Amino acid sequence: MLTVVAVIHPFAEMLVYFLLFTSPLVALVSTGTASLAAGFGYFIYIDFMNYIGHCNFEMVPKWLFNAFPPLKYFMYTPSFHSLHHTKFRTNYSLFILIYDYIYGTMEESSEELYEKSMIKKDEIVDAVHLTHLTTLQSVYHSRTGFASVASKPYSNQFYLWILFPFSYALVLVASIFGTTLTVERNKLKKLHTETWLVPRFTFQIRIPNCISFCMSITGDSISDTSHLFASSIYQPLEKRK
Repeated sequence: MLTVVAVIHPFAEMLVYFLLFTSPLVALVSTGTASLAAGFGYFIYIDFMNYIGHCNFEMVPKWLFNAFPPLKYFMYTPSFHSLHHTKFRTNYSLFILIYDYIYGTMEESSEELYEKSMIKKDEIVDAVHLTHLTTLQSVYHSRTGFASVASKPYSNQFYLWILFPFSYALVLVASIFGTTLTVERNKLKKLHTETWLVPRFTFQIRIPNCISFCMSITGDSISDTSHLFASSIYQPLEKRK
């Protein structure tokens, strides 16, 4: 976990942010090059980068920076942004760090804090809840999907079908992953529970060859950490509601 990644901004500063973020759109309109793709792409990009910088834990793995060293100049991290709120006169860049490198405002301890934040503490897990995806829409009912949908009992929503290209892409991604994914952690006093997601849909699990594979990745995950928890529960994602 990191230090402060968000503070209350004064109104004048928020007004400047608004002018700053809308200036690219104004430039597109004024030059006659505006389009829906450009507009949606711009907002998706700034929202994605904003969430990365304020999520209070490191989402970008270290191997990605090692594989693409120049990436550190074009993607900021929560550890980088937290130093802006604690050191105040450093790490001014929003999203693109290269400007801090150019103007000498890069905090020297940025990489060190990033390295420390990537070190995970060994914690004892008392119980593990094993779950898997069911329908193509079930992924949107998890915490990694849409909060407004995940907070309600599972039901097929017609408006989610417009995301079917992305949903089918998830099927491909799910077929690539060879291990369980931790999608939820809860602590109730001394009780520590986790929810592990088997990256397979119901129709995939029913395939004979896939059944043995699912059993193997689930068994490997349990055997690798069998000394950490006392029990496990297996249940489809939609049945948890």
